[in-house]
Amino acid sequence: MAPRHQLTRLDIELLRLLTRAGYIRPDACVGHLGASPWGIRKSFRRLQDDRLVRAVPVALDLHDSHGVLRATVATVWTATGRGARILDPHVVPGTDAHVQLGAPKVSRSMAQHTVGASALAAAYRRAGFQVAFERDIRTLEQPSAIGGRPVQTVSAWTVQVGIGMRGVRPPDLGLVDPAGTRWACELERTTNRKAADYRDIVMAWHAAGLGQVWHVQREKAWRELIAGVQAAGLQWGPSPAPGVNMTVDGRVRVTGWAPGRILAGPASWAWEQNSTTRPPAGFRTPTEPFVLDSWRQGTVVDPHAPLWEPNRELRAA
Repeated sequence: MAPRHQLTRLDIELLRLLTRAGYIRPDACVGHLGASPWGIRKSFRRLQDDRLVRAVPVALDLHDSHGVLRATVATVWTATGRGARILDPHVVPGTDAHVQLGAPKVSRSMAQHTVGASALAAAYRRAGFQVAFERDIRTLEQPSAIGGRPVQTVSAWTVQVGIGMRGVRPPDLGLVDPAGTRWACELERTTNRKAADYRDIVMAWHAAGLGQVWHVQREKAWRELIAGVQAAGLQWGPSPAPGVNMTVDGRVRVTGWAPGRILAGPASWAWEQNSTTRPPAGFRTPTEPFVLDSWRQGTVVDPHAPLWEPNRELRAA
């Protein structure tokens, strides 16, 4: 059955974002798509009315209006199977390959991590980066069964760490900066990894020619990661921005990470209210790239885009 509503281009791009991200909060949708909070709310309503997306209450640690971190239950959004089926395949950033994603199967126990990675994706998107989500990468680069054993046949983002399948490791996000350089982006919230573990990961991505940017929440993980980078034979250079460590070659960056804020309706969804407008991790790139679309009540105002979507027939769900 086709959707009852005529879906705008914003509806389609929001649905695709939810399918790729898994779980995402409304302020990150605003940030990623360059839409207004009210345009996002209208889009959510149309998509939800057609059962293409759903709202899910999950337990998250978020900052309140006084900046205090506390446990709360927040609403996140995800695509349904019906929603995922009406989308065409999309290109995975950093590759020329297309993928067709199914409905996200996201664990509520991983909601904090998934939501955090989605917010980071929005921050990098606003800084002019192309962003590959982990779902994009895993779908494209999942091992194939050859000769009775799994074999990694596509490795645009995935690296081999150590010996055996321990190393079939995709980053949380794959980033392509405005100059075309590829970066593996990791969100380290809580971890038991030691310096030797970080050394192996850093060396694997370095050997694959990928830059690395690590967003770290805990001081213990920060110390182990810093030691792991040094154990990999890389030297720390001058900091590009406060709170950012960067190697001499500029290919490894380590910075902090903190959970987002509690939202209170669309008036609180504006990106500038919840996140810094500076590029993450000390990157020197535009903060408002022209590639972000501007939206107004579901109508595309990008002069190079058609005024309405769809300009094609959607596949039946």
